[in-house]
Amino acid sequence: MKLSDLINKNNIILELKGKTKQATLHETCDVFALNNKLDSKLLFDILIERERLGSTGIGDGIAIPHGKSSDINQMIIGFARSSKGVDFQSIDDKPVHLFFILIIPETSTGLHLRILASISKLLQKKTIRELLFNAKTEEEIINIIRQDES
Repeated sequence: MKLSDLINKNNIILELKGKTKQATLHETCDVFALNNKLDSKLLFDILIERERLGSTGIGDGIAIPHGKSSDINQMIIGFARSSKGVDFQSIDDKPVHLFFILIIPETSTGLHLRILASISKLLQKKTIRELLFNAKTEEEIINIIRQDES
């Protein structure tokens, strides 16, 4: 299963307004809830519960907020970007600019880990991070991911 096939362009935010971790997570959850007919508070609670274990800010301007819940029955994968950066308490203490967000049903543990691995592998490449940072449209984001997968 390819990441480019799983990410929906409606779950892509080209420029986040939020300047804090909480605001960023609320903003992404509001968009995902609207586009996936889910409860924003439920999505936020899933992500913030995982953040309490430790920041999903992995360094190099990247965060991968993620979580699982028995309260949802569909997978949500999204992307968001902040040109100014967000203090996400990353392991390198630098602002986060690129966010991949993943929320899946509790029963999808194997898939959850494979998707996280795909995202991590993709974002290890500095050129891909730069392309994602400079992309102008949602379609361009998906095409960057698709081209890397081929």
